[in-house]
Amino acid sequence: NSQSSPVLINVDGEEQVACVVEKAVAGFDPTSGRVLWSHPHENRGGDITSTLIFGADNLLFFSGAYQGGSRTLQLSRQNGTTVVKELWFHSQLRVHHSNVMRIGDYVYASSGDFAAITYTCMNIRTGQILWRERSMPRANTLLVGDRAILLDEEGVLHLAKLSPEKLTVISSFQILDTLSWTPPSIGGTRIYVRDRKSIAAIELK
Repeated sequence: NSQSSPVLINVDGEEQVACVVEKAVAGFDPTSGRVLWSHPHENRGGDITSTLIFGADNLLFFSGAYQGGSRTLQLSRQNGTTVVKELWFHSQLRVHHSNVMRIGDYVYASSGDFAAITYTCMNIRTGQILWRERSMPRANTLLVGDRAILLDEEGVLHLAKLSPEKLTVISSFQILDTLSWTPPSIGGTRIYVRDRKSIAAIELK
């Protein structure tokens, strides 16, 4: 089944819980559970869907693997109901189980299921792909100021800059030994990373 972690969103002043469910993405009343809106999203082959990304401009982006593809929906409140407009859909960006970062009008994520992984930049409004970086293994991303911390699944930590022009890797070092599928996190001046066996803390200076 296609599922994602629910996210709390605010559509023109109304709080909603949005998530991907069986064959749809939908919004719910967080108090009663009542369905407020629903938009078709087919599961072809047991689609796994990344966490939904929602911005102050009411754009809802999500992506799924196994041919699930990516969509951007524009939500608005009109006459007491939520109106859903699909801006675009295609299968060129398929996020498996890593996270997605939005910076301005662009989203950045690893695309691919088991082979041909590419770190990809896409315009959230049009679906246009700006670039694909094939040298970066599947990676989770954490934004720290104007820099990105990428932890790839091979346990390599990268300091990088993300832009619509390219991915610029500033430095990289091996920190973990086994599959690393958990996004890095930050607390104070430390970044925490983990793989299937261990956890590590890196002090930022």
